[in-house]
Amino acid sequence: MIAFTVQPSFEDYFAANRMVRRKAWAAAKLAKPAISFFVFATLASLLVTVSAGEPWQSQLPVSLVAGIVGAVVWLLVCYGLGELRFGGQVRKAYDQIGTISLPTTFRFDDAGMEAEYQEGSSRHDWTRFTDYMLDDCVLMLRRSDLLFFLVPLDQVDAEQRNQLVALLERVGVKRA
Repeated sequence: MIAFTVQPSFEDYFAANRMVRRKAWAAAKLAKPAISFFVFATLASLLVTVSAGEPWQSQLPVSLVAGIVGAVVWLLVCYGLGELRFGGQVRKAYDQIGTISLPTTFRFDDAGMEAEYQEGSSRHDWTRFTDYMLDDCVLMLRRSDLLFFLVPLDQVDAEQRNQLVALLERVGVKRA
């Protein structure tokens, strides 16, 4: 049995959400829209050049650069707008959950996981978990995209962390 008590902070919760967000951005399939924007910006630049009476062959390199710059600006705007909202959304969710910052004692064994805190406890079989996510700051045991248990790794010694990851792999909880 592996057991420890942790008390996640806002920074831990933010790190967990950042990890999920990075995965979402990687899976967002932004290549097609970026390529579409590149083609549109390149063709628009060529059209302006041709309508001004310039030969299109001489202006093709400039148009290609305009297309690349346009696609990069589009990606930055999409990412930037998302980031502006992200911090506020995470803070709001953290404040609304309330119990996430309470000290929680976790117990892990081959049958499942138990979480206990001052307002109650719960027991979950491993079949209830979809996967786990791990980075340098946190380990997330996910039951769904929105429901997870958060383990701040700076509050767990390295040996217990390694044992927990080995247990998760052994019982079939896959790493996302």
